[in-house]
Amino acid sequence: LHRRTRDFNRDLARSLRLPIILAVSFSGTAICFSMLHLSVSEESWLLKSYLFLLTAIVAWAILRVVNLFSRLLLESNQTSGRTFSLLFVNLMRPIICIAVLCAAFFFIFQNVFHFNIGALLAGAGILAMAIAFAAQSTIANLFGTVSLVLDRPFAIGDRIVVGGKDGFVEAIGRRSTKVRSFEGTLWFIPNKEMTESTIENVSLRPTIRHIFEIDLAYSSTPEQVRRGVELLHEILDGHPRFDMETKPPRIFFASIGNAAFRLQAYCWFQTRDFFDFSAEKDRINFTILTRFQEEGLAFALPVRRLMPLSNEPRTGNDLRIG
Repeated sequence: LHRRTRDFNRDLARSLRLPIILAVSFSGTAICFSMLHLSVSEESWLLKSYLFLLTAIVAWAILRVVNLFSRLLLESNQTSGRTFSLLFVNLMRPIICIAVLCAAFFFIFQNVFHFNIGALLAGAGILAMAIAFAAQSTIANLFGTVSLVLDRPFAIGDRIVVGGKDGFVEAIGRRSTKVRSFEGTLWFIPNKEMTESTIENVSLRPTIRHIFEIDLAYSSTPEQVRRGVELLHEILDGHPRFDMETKPPRIFFASIGNAAFRLQAYCWFQTRDFFDFSAEKDRINFTILTRFQEEGLAFALPVRRLMPLSNEPRTGNDLRIG
């Protein structure tokens, strides 16, 4: 911390050294000239020149300090990977610079050239309203960017769902956010739309819930159905990806369907990575398939009934495809 403070003081002194030298030089020159016997017009010209140069130097010094802070923040945030901080710096730096230049411009015109700043501000306000009306979409996206910077609902690499689009965040810009879909499509979503839509950050979920069902054949005995539930407990209980204390797997003989005895399992994988979850689910499915076949437990086949088209009552000749 001491080293950072020392480096910052050194960089700040370097940034302000030349403006301070110029300000002191011009101030000394103005004082020397004021001691001479000058006419009223010459003194007025001297004062105006001094105010003009001093205002320009002060504005220049402020801009150098702003650039210094921006550079230091960008360097520190690049090493830590804070995307929203980088975006905030890149967004606010030009705004601050424009505000400083406008303040210097109005000060010079009012105190040096004695212009009517009220009329100038009124004209600038009308011009600003016209520009805002013409570029309202761009301005809305800029305000959307500010909202994203303040709220930080996601980060680079997060998987999000917004406006029906499911993908991974690749970049966050001043106007839009880049989201890459699973198919490889790159969406440029305006930041205005991002702030107006509900953002589901899938990557921030602490666990991934997985619900699956297994249908046993109608020919299965109660003992075989009970054994199926026991097998699922043997496979899932104690699995390293499950938290057995807070969210253990829940397994039930869920229902007696039209063509099968249905077992249902609820699992919570302790991971945020979708592909890691998919790989672990793949291993569990193969284990279930192997163990059920070893125990001789038959899975139910899908059944579809073809109903007669007429209004005649059904008979035993109705077709049944299994």
